[in-house]
Amino acid sequence: MRLEDLKTDERIFALFKGDPKTGKSIAAHSFHFGEPVYTFDLDARMESVLAFYTKFGKLPNVEYDRFTDFFSIHQKLEELKQYCPYRLVVLDSLSALAFKSIQTMIDTRTPSDKNKIKDRGGIVLSMVEDFGGEANAIRMVMDNLLTISLRHNVSVIVTAHVITPESGAYRPMRTLLTGGKKIAAEIPINFNEAYHFFVQTSGGMDMSDPNIARQYIAVTRTIGTDWAATALPIPDIIDFTDTLLYQKILEEIDKSKQA
Repeated sequence: MRLEDLKTDERIFALFKGDPKTGKSIAAHSFHFGEPVYTFDLDARMESVLAFYTKFGKLPNVEYDRFTDFFSIHQKLEELKQYCPYRLVVLDSLSALAFKSIQTMIDTRTPSDKNKIKDRGGIVLSMVEDFGGEANAIRMVMDNLLTISLRHNVSVIVTAHVITPESGAYRPMRTLLTGGKKIAAEIPINFNEAYHFFVQTSGGMDMSDPNIARQYIAVTRTIGTDWAATALPIPDIIDFTDTLLYQKILEEIDKSKQA
């Protein structure tokens, strides 16, 4: 392969992160719009995707499944490694994947493990080993997604929720919401695109005020506590309110080619 032949906009491996309800799922399904998409709907967010694109006037070409345990997620990934007829694979979300992997380990503990289990008020408490297993589960999924992306030349988008840093933290950067802290710091290494999402409001602060306005924003390069990165010739901040994020990105890429 020759470096000059690399097309950075042909296949992306992206992380979309931010607080809940900031447009991550909707933005993810704008990529390769009209081409076949497969979604791991772990957060049960397809209702919001349907609502937005119904209002938009055209639905994305999406096939999705919902999963209750890590084993079924892993099985689907193994299937996609062998055959992937999709242009885009979306995992929504990484945070839900982390929690499902921990729950799967709790549900499949051996009799000897169950003797060591602690509970409080009837609620089973996680053990230290569970967080190590969570990290390995996430690494397995990341490795499989990368294999699918490279083997079949498909784009992959993973969404994730974030945690605001504690007051007085040495490095006050938002981190990903997972069970373990180490794997949360490791995950971003996997991606060549990482965008941070937030909603900016203006107008009245009363929720019943008809003048309140919301702007859905994607940050593509690090600003303040919101780390982000891109290899594409696009602005640091993109407002994708009531439109398709991918369409706006393509417009910016076209502008750079014509410059």
